[in-house]
Amino acid sequence: MKHKLNFVVLVVVAMAITVVSVSVGNAQTGSDSESTATVEPTSSPEIDIGAGMVMIPVVECEHPYPNNFDDFWLVPNIDTQADATRLFFSNLELENEVDWLILMDAQDNEIQRLTGSYPDGLWSEPVPGNLAKLRLVTDTSVRRWGFALEGLETVTMPSLAYSSHPYPNNAEQQWSFTNLDPNAEGTRLHFSRLELEDNADWLVIMDATEAPFQWITGHHPEGLWTNSVPGNGIIVQLISDTSVNGWGFNIDNLESAPSDVAVSKPEIEATLAENLHPYTEEMSESWKLVNPNPAAAFSKIHFTRLDLGGGDSIALFDGEDKRVQTIGENTHTIDFWSDDVPGRVVKIQLTASSCCAGNDADWGFRIDKIAPAIDTTPIPAFVNGIYVYVGQPGNIYVNDVLKGRASTPGDYRITIPGLGENVITVETLFHRQEILVNTGKDGTVRIEYKEPESVR
Repeated sequence: MKHKLNFVVLVVVAMAITVVSVSVGNAQTGSDSESTATVEPTSSPEIDIGAGMVMIPVVECEHPYPNNFDDFWLVPNIDTQADATRLFFSNLELENEVDWLILMDAQDNEIQRLTGSYPDGLWSEPVPGNLAKLRLVTDTSVRRWGFALEGLETVTMPSLAYSSHPYPNNAEQQWSFTNLDPNAEGTRLHFSRLELEDNADWLVIMDATEAPFQWITGHHPEGLWTNSVPGNGIIVQLISDTSVNGWGFNIDNLESAPSDVAVSKPEIEATLAENLHPYTEEMSESWKLVNPNPAAAFSKIHFTRLDLGGGDSIALFDGEDKRVQTIGENTHTIDFWSDDVPGRVVKIQLTASSCCAGNDADWGFRIDKIAPAIDTTPIPAFVNGIYVYVGQPGNIYVNDVLKGRASTPGDYRITIPGLGENVITVETLFHRQEILVNTGKDGTVRIEYKEPESVR
């Protein structure tokens, strides 16, 4: 293994001191090297070098790099008080999604995976501390230009603890924190960034006795505060499943706060259909969903996630096997509804080619809803007509509009034209009488009778 050390002179920046002690335990069952999720790098046709960048003797691989290569470089930042170090690559060209430049911290925690082409340069994600490690891993075929690293800078990135980026599959890792405030009623943590596979991977916030107080999942790129657990001890546990991973998390603050009540793990909506993740090459599999709403003239399905590789597709059919929608190759999206499919039956067909299967891009799909659902909202009953007994022949009016004439004594049904107040008037040869009928949206009805008035 080759070690390339580059020493540069930096302005030392004072580091803020956080009153907290941290211990980390790792019960991870997976392997960091198996993770393949990509953290998108920051790049632009016009790279902002920035006043804080320090030029260093170039760190680079051979051009082009060899096949079957696995080697690493050490890149130190001699600012010993650096919160984090960011690297500037003047050029990076790797076989996309096949060859990787892996960025790690001093403890070999993965921070970022780079692949593809950035001929105009890019800045890396911040690496906590003042030492970065680069590892280039290539496969058995296709060679590209490689990379050239020409600068770095010290950046502010407060961190009490962080996961690998991305975190591994099959993880069960734990971090413990102690609040040094002796009068703390409760303790909570702040995540500056948190991104987990939604409803599959979890952070469990526990008290010092490992009693769960909060379950967190999903994407929170702007950060969040946890609930406060009783006392001055708080534990974070990362639990991930066998497939798909996200960026992970960074914890940047701890504070005392009134204790919150423990919250149970959220109920997850049942999955209606999904493939094995990832799906395999040269496969074709179908699923059939039936909308339980008997009144549904059209149905649509909701995808929580959809990732298709090159040459792969998903087709939606109605109950008569007529194709309604095709979702093509290299589609990567979350949280969206399909087109409307006639009838109650929706058939889904996933077809995979022999290209590019087995990587994270070929994750597949997960469907959790079909709409329109049966409307279970109660609809209150309301009065839309009443019977009026007329004792003598006469005219019947509703809101001063003549509706007809009562020819003989008897019961006459009067239709109420709408909700609200309606006035029914009965006018005979000798008297006139009004009946006020008031109906509400909630089903209430009020009827008031006025005394008959003489018309002579």
